[in-house]
Amino acid sequence: RNCAMMTFKDLYALCILLAAGRSTIGFELCVRYHVLRSPNCRSLSCVASASDDNRDEGATEDWSEIEASLRQALSKVSDQDRRESDMRLLDGLMENQQGEMQAVEEELDKQFGDVQGTIEARLSGELWGLQESMQAKIDAQVDELLQQNAAAGPAAVADSFPREIDGSISAALGTGARVVVAGASTALGAQLLAALEASTDWQLRALIAGGTTTLELGETIDVQEFRPFTPTYLKNSVADADALVVLSEAACGSGGVEAKAMGRLMKAVGERTRRIVLISIHGVERTNQLPFNLANVLGALDKQRGAEQELLLRAKGSVPAHSIVRVGKLRVDSGASGRVGPVEIAPGDALSGELDVSTAAAALLQTLQRGEAVNATFSIAPPSSSVEAAGDGSWEDEFLKLIGPEVWRSPLKISTREAVSWLREWALRLLRPGKGLTTPVQVVNVPNGVMIRFVDMGTGYGDLDEEETTDDKWKKSAAAREASAAITKTDGALLLVAEGTPQPRVRICRAEMRDGTLVKETSEATVVLRLARDLQALQGSFLN
Repeated sequence: RNCAMMTFKDLYALCILLAAGRSTIGFELCVRYHVLRSPNCRSLSCVASASDDNRDEGATEDWSEIEASLRQALSKVSDQDRRESDMRLLDGLMENQQGEMQAVEEELDKQFGDVQGTIEARLSGELWGLQESMQAKIDAQVDELLQQNAAAGPAAVADSFPREIDGSISAALGTGARVVVAGASTALGAQLLAALEASTDWQLRALIAGGTTTLELGETIDVQEFRPFTPTYLKNSVADADALVVLSEAACGSGGVEAKAMGRLMKAVGERTRRIVLISIHGVERTNQLPFNLANVLGALDKQRGAEQELLLRAKGSVPAHSIVRVGKLRVDSGASGRVGPVEIAPGDALSGELDVSTAAAALLQTLQRGEAVNATFSIAPPSSSVEAAGDGSWEDEFLKLIGPEVWRSPLKISTREAVSWLREWALRLLRPGKGLTTPVQVVNVPNGVMIRFVDMGTGYGDLDEEETTDDKWKKSAAAREASAAITKTDGALLLVAEGTPQPRVRICRAEMRDGTLVKETSEATVVLRLARDLQALQGSFLN
């Protein structure tokens, strides 16, 4: 045979050999017989010639006897048995070959898959780089075109804005104004858009997070995806906005605008936008107090404070009005009843507590419509004491706190006329020696109360080397006498008024606060503390 593999005859021969193969000679004979059946050795003479140098005469005789025994044993096997044996051997050979081929195929498939994954990853990286490069070029060209038209564009847009009596751009939103809500896929966003659609004639646009599928909005609302990291798309989505409402992720949860995206959003705001409202959270100015210091362990409040700063920087550019509304944890409610829970407003970051989403949406609607909220930062929360349900009257009184803003208020148990007279007399005590404040003041009567005006004396240090003459001393003396009659410069003021509506009360508000005016915190605290103490004593004596 030309095949090196053993056939049925070989098997029979080997069985005979193995029967005698318990000795070393039997094993050697098995090996030699396999060599005999190999294609390289066609006869016994080949085996003999290949091994004459290594085999003695006794071994040759043994081999001849074994060959004779093998031939005799094989002659007894029928042709049918041989064919069946050959078929079984061939089937086994095919199965072995198929197994080997399958293993090779699996290895090739694995190597091909690895190569394909590597190629796809490389192509994806290259395509992403090309896309980013192309997007950057497009953005650069768009910015260049905008800069070329900047001289005429903003002026033309600004000329179309409604104006106040003093000529400044009005922050009021007229009929058909475009209001864009970023973070509309949040619960607050959905209820705010529903309230705006039901009570205004403004054109509404919702910017929702990618992948949002369960949001149900009115048919008149334009829905677009919020893409803060695609500059051109983002700029186009807010370019025509008259007002922009930003619902932060920190306040409204998943779907809100992340703090890291606030800078890009403010950069995309166009010249047409006249009002921006940001929904922030309580505690950004109280990170050194419990429980807000715990909430700021990972810097969450600091990041939100940075987002507020992005708004303030943009507002100082060309946005006439901005508002920062700080809320606590929002409780999701349907708002189907149409009733709004009681709410309290306080300037700055002075409140805390959970709030219903429907109440927060109503407060934002009022913020967009009221002039008191222009350029104001305030907090909203459930009231600390029982008040009437929020309505037109209560909203009016709460937003009144933002004018000045208000520093303190207290119920009045005496007549308004008596309270006005008493406030004016009380303010004069601040001019007495030893009763004054850390800052010099001037007391001026105003309708329904009195104004305590802080005075900037403009004092400084003179030249010590300069000699002072008699005339100089006389001039300084005359100037000192005139200082009490004519104040050249004021540095803010406090307005103390007694009011009879909506209920009798006394309020303290800041006044004459120009840009750059510093708040006199120590003097304000002293005025509030003394007035609260003396007013309580006065009303106690009247009741007795």
